[in-house]
Amino acid sequence: MMHELKIWPEHFSAVESGDKTVELRRDDREFAVGDTLALGEWNPTTQTYTGRTCTVRVTHILRGGPWLSDGYVAISISVMNDRSSELSRMKVYISGPMSGIAEFNRPVFDNAAEMLREAGYNVFNPGAVRINGEWEDFMRHDIKAQMDCDVVVLLQNWHMSRGSQLEVYLAKQLGIRVCELDDFLNKRYVEERKT
Repeated sequence: MMHELKIWPEHFSAVESGDKTVELRRDDREFAVGDTLALGEWNPTTQTYTGRTCTVRVTHILRGGPWLSDGYVAISISVMNDRSSELSRMKVYISGPMSGIAEFNRPVFDNAAEMLREAGYNVFNPGAVRINGEWEDFMRHDIKAQMDCDVVVLLQNWHMSRGSQLEVYLAKQLGIRVCELDDFLNKRYVEERKT
């Protein structure tokens, strides 16, 4: 089972690096060994997601006993990304239409992010970013994140978005690979890169 959880920046970095291997959480879900946790970095000051995520697998659960207060659980975790693997090191940026679409198209972005994380990729999801501002403010924030990514993955109807058009233009000018979501998930990008 997949659980999407918030995590503060200082803890996010420690989990992502592999230094932090235990999460202490409220036992308000049916956490079990083998579950996947999609940890979304959460800025407590701005009360927004930053867009950075890390996917971990639950390897052990500790409930109750003299060590934990009632209602809490200690979850041992292991980062799913194998750092020696080309795929897991690959940072993926999702690009698609948002303006003028209900809920800013966030359900579609979130679904794509979940599929990419399940496949083992490190994902930046602009749909998870919550900032106050105009279109230009979102673009400045997102383009900074895009510059740290290896691939721009395109959602359906991306060409109808001026933001996506700009992201694709920048990616191509800077040698960042661009690929449709379905092609990327079907490993067509990886096969092309290996040849």
